[in-house]
Amino acid sequence: DESNDVCSNKEVCIMIRYFHQILKVVKTDLLSMLTCNTANADNLFSAINSVFVAHHIPWENVISFSSDSASVMIGKNNSVLSWIKQQSNSVYSLPCVFHISHLAAKDAVKAIPKPVEDLLVDIFYYFTGSAKYQQYQQWCDADELQLIKHGGTRWLSLCQAVAGYNNQWEPLKAYFGSSSQIEHPGRVQRINTYMQDEEMHLYFLFLEHGLDDLITYNMFFQAEDSRVVYLWEESVKLLKTLLNQFVKSDVLSGTSDVTMVNFQDLTNQKENKKLSIGIKAKLFIAANTDIDNSTLNKFYGGGQILDLYKMGTQEKRYPALSKLIATLLILPHDQASVECVFSIMRRNKTAFRSRMSNNLLSAGLVTKTNGPDCYKLKPSKQLLEMAKQAT
Repeated sequence: DESNDVCSNKEVCIMIRYFHQILKVVKTDLLSMLTCNTANADNLFSAINSVFVAHHIPWENVISFSSDSASVMIGKNNSVLSWIKQQSNSVYSLPCVFHISHLAAKDAVKAIPKPVEDLLVDIFYYFTGSAKYQQYQQWCDADELQLIKHGGTRWLSLCQAVAGYNNQWEPLKAYFGSSSQIEHPGRVQRINTYMQDEEMHLYFLFLEHGLDDLITYNMFFQAEDSRVVYLWEESVKLLKTLLNQFVKSDVLSGTSDVTMVNFQDLTNQKENKKLSIGIKAKLFIAANTDIDNSTLNKFYGGGQILDLYKMGTQEKRYPALSKLIATLLILPHDQASVECVFSIMRRNKTAFRSRMSNNLLSAGLVTKTNGPDCYKLKPSKQLLEMAKQAT
């Protein structure tokens, strides 16, 4: 994966997952961190290939390749994957499940006829970096408002941001409604208009409920141990959970394969009152009996039910069961380890250390990520002498 450092350089993180023959465990290590400012397929592959050559890793040893779902990484034509397949055609591509679920949630939110993300961004930047946050706390005497920045590239940050603002919707609504700036076009007027909209509030409550299942799915696969063997099982379970929100129970119980359910058929869908929209949304509707029917109809029917893309697996037979299991365990199914490396990178290469060379950064990250733990390290006399000479 790639990420920008404090100097706006594009850093490419290369992680490897392998089965340790001596320890009999699956290990994930940082192989290298490279700078690749022109991040096209040719340059990215060249960067990866140079690291493999330096570490004497033949492409024939590569079983699977995992990255985000960008076309430059796994596209059919002129992608990093296509270049890798020229070296070894047997390499299996397994996209990151986090990116897939994130993209699914992102597209689903776009189907909502209200600018949910715009409101989140407006509130965050209104309070950030000013004394307005303290004014809000004193004005409404509310609990601490957690300002969670929702970013389009952060995995399902929408759920955390929505939940935080749902907890203080009424204080926020009163605060912006009493502002003297609501008469003037701008951010405050826009926020106030959204906060007064009951339909917008319903969508916020529904999203807190609807995104929770995707969070649970992601958290399961963020474990350090290999869980690729559960990928199909957990994906089917997630699909069944989502379908159960709006598909009739007899339709689901009447099929042995939920992936074949025709959920777009209106006759298979529940009526509005039986839709699973979350307890908070149901309580809000029950408590606000003055909500007009047109608002409720827009809420129930305003969004579009999106297709859920399912990812199949290819089964291969091996003569030795132990080799098969080891191969399955090292298949990369997520990029949580990569994101952890990027977090460590940003803590090390800061604005005060912006001139740090890529070699020093990469060496430090490899040492930190791959271990051993600092309190277990017993440096040799030669290493101590080299460190003393370097300073």
